Amino acid sequence: MADRNRLTVQIANKDYTLVSEDSREYMLEVSDYVDRQMKKISRLNSFMSTTMVAVLTAINIADDYFKSKKKEDESAKKIIEYTKKVEELQAQLDQLRQRASAQHAESRPGGRNN
Repeated sequence: MADRNRLTVQIANKDYTLVSEDSREYMLEVSDYVDRQMKKISRLNSFMSTTMVAVLTAINIADDYFKSKKKEDESAKKIIEYTKKVEELQAQLDQLRQRASAQHAESRPGGRNN
């Protein structure tokens, strides 16, 4: 079992203790991101409770995640398509090289046509 890191962070002026196998730097990066997003929403909607800000932040982060995942999936599909096309082109190139080699061998003295 990997070592677990424990880190106390502050999000929306409240302390939270995080425990994870991820690095402390990563945990801090994630918690800082959540804190920045909550502060941004809170500044724009000062009438909202902390719970409302947290839920809206979670929805925004989930939205960003799903959009990013969709782009990643689309990119993966394109990579597969391009890889297949490269393989097809490589096969065509190999065939052309074989034909050229055969034609070159036939045109030499002592080849099939002579």
